[in-house]
Amino acid sequence: MRSSEPKKCGGQVVTVDLNDPDAPDPLRSESDVVLGTVANDSIATGPGDDVVCGGLGGDGINGGLGDDVLIGGPGDDFLSAGAGDDLYLGGPGKDVASFEFAVAPVEVDLRLRGPQDTGWGADTLHEVEGIIGSDNFANRLVGDASDNYLHVFNSEDNDLQGRGGDDSIFAGGDVGRGGANELWGGRGDDNVHAGGGTDRVFGGPGDDVLCGGTGVDVAGGGPGNDVLSSCDWLGHPGDQVYGGAGNDLLRSAEGDEVLVGGDGFDEVRYTSWTGLGATVDLALRGPQDTRAAGIDHLVGIEGLIGTDEGDVLLGDDGPNALAGGRGPDLLDGRGGVDTCDGGGGVNEIVGCEETPESSTPATAR
Repeated sequence: MRSSEPKKCGGQVVTVDLNDPDAPDPLRSESDVVLGTVANDSIATGPGDDVVCGGLGGDGINGGLGDDVLIGGPGDDFLSAGAGDDLYLGGPGKDVASFEFAVAPVEVDLRLRGPQDTGWGADTLHEVEGIIGSDNFANRLVGDASDNYLHVFNSEDNDLQGRGGDDSIFAGGDVGRGGANELWGGRGDDNVHAGGGTDRVFGGPGDDVLCGGTGVDVAGGGPGNDVLSSCDWLGHPGDQVYGGAGNDLLRSAEGDEVLVGGDGFDEVRYTSWTGLGATVDLALRGPQDTRAAGIDHLVGIEGLIGTDEGDVLLGDDGPNALAGGRGPDLLDGRGGVDTCDGGGGVNEIVGCEETPESSTPATAR
């Protein structure tokens, strides 16, 4: 590693240049001031008050102990520091600040411009789009108007809020010890996934993808055309999925669920977890055994999408859309102006005004 003429990075004077082609990567420095290269650098400093500039590229910077200044520069950077009052400057690109090893609960609001209690100290964040919370303590992570990435993986009670922008929000955890997470996408087209435990997942305005995770969950889409699922592949009963305003797609998983469409034209997609086709009647107003995916209670649902087994899909007196899979299906629209598509196989289609040519009905009347 060679010294160079003084340089500036984010307003800081830098006197250590790592553009030496013989310098090792990952780069480790005990210097107080470190300048990265045009490549994707991995830089770790020791104890002390350090200034680290990643330079160009997607860099990984670990400030260590002390009051550090971490400057990502252009590129998608990963910034992490230990105990101390640190300054995170992400720069252009999608930058993530990690507090996964914090020794106390983490509270970070990306809308704030001053010091915040991050569990490591009083840290200040600028031009940072993503946050990784503590692995061992509860987190409250709040995004801003940009597209944010909020991620925790623990079994605590976490509060994650995307606010504006198209956000990606993930809360993992052990299904046996999972906490009660509150996950809010906010305004924008959000992707929100919960983990183990009793979680509440809400999309807000926009076209959202919501996944409740394992455990007893409540998922609500809000205004917009949303895709919602309990994602409860282990079959825990008690999930509640609400579409809200808009034309929503609700995915039924293995387990007993309440599926509420809300305003708009809403559909439920079934997957066979038992080797049997789905049997669903939209005219029923209480819980019903779907055969394929447990006992479901459907409210405000206009459309059904069946499995690849033999399905029995029955409409109500309103307009419905019924679609089977590759197996031999029975589709009955009953009243209203209905659209039925049997898919592959030899199907019986009854009471439907429209039948696509791709369907191969045994009877259609």
